[in-house]
Amino acid sequence: QNNTTTDTECTSSHQKSKRSTDFSSSKNNKDNDDDESAADFDNDTPLPTYVVLPRGAHPSVQRFLALHEHLFPIKSLKSLTEKSSLHDLRNLNRVGLVDAQRRDRIGPAEPLLGYARHVTIVDHHVDAESDIHEAKDFVIDSVGAVSTMITERLRDAAITISEAEATLLALGIHSDTGSLCYDSTTARDAIALAYTMEQGASQAAIAEHTQASLSAEQQQVLTQVMLNTNSTVIHGVTVSTVLLSSDGFINGLAAVTQDALDLSSSDVYLLALVYDHKRQSNSNSNKNPSSQSQSQSLV
Repeated sequence: QNNTTTDTECTSSHQKSKRSTDFSSSKNNKDNDDDESAADFDNDTPLPTYVVLPRGAHPSVQRFLALHEHLFPIKSLKSLTEKSSLHDLRNLNRVGLVDAQRRDRIGPAEPLLGYARHVTIVDHHVDAESDIHEAKDFVIDSVGAVSTMITERLRDAAITISEAEATLLALGIHSDTGSLCYDSTTARDAIALAYTMEQGASQAAIAEHTQASLSAEQQQVLTQVMLNTNSTVIHGVTVSTVLLSSDGFINGLAAVTQDALDLSSSDVYLLALVYDHKRQSNSNSNKNPSSQSQSQSLV
């Protein structure tokens, strides 16, 4: 399975193989697809399932995984795509894309799509348009975190989760909802977070790993943001905007934007980052955001 931004699918990936029929399509669904999926995934015959993080995870989740990755079925993308593994990929039944609906979000994991018999997208951005034509199954729900969707399905299926899994799900909810403070947060996110606590999520680990500390990459972005911010007052409200470009995906922009808002005198802060594929092909080693000719302040 392939995760491009975060976080939660690590905790439940080995469970998904036992209950993949629960991940029925919520849009563009076809009856024959449901029948085929049900036949492919017999709850009594779980399939080997792995998680790939081609673009890493949210910093708080990444810090937790750095200490506990051995507890989860995580594989490197290289181990799946090296020549010795290509034969196994021919038997790849399903790829699940979590919190990602566009090709530029899955990056180097895109070749996996060509091997999979089925591609399922699990996301919480209901207004996003997908350009992944291989995907036939969509699980889209209007909640603040994909972790909430995973938690709800595990709860409803009465699947027991470990303390580490509960903690990772809780971290996913915290990171995607700003600890339940973002406007996109729903009551379901709070209920799901409470459920992870009931299942033994470590509050000490959550407190340690959700501390608002920016990575070196995020600090570079914040520096460019503060240097290139354009502010204007509209009906007494200070609105700050900035548009930057980068040659690669950068995790945790919500934290960067929150810090920029706190450091400025703005009431509203809009930050946008454009991924420049041409620059990416010319330089794979440099992901520093730029504010040069390909970047400009929003007006």
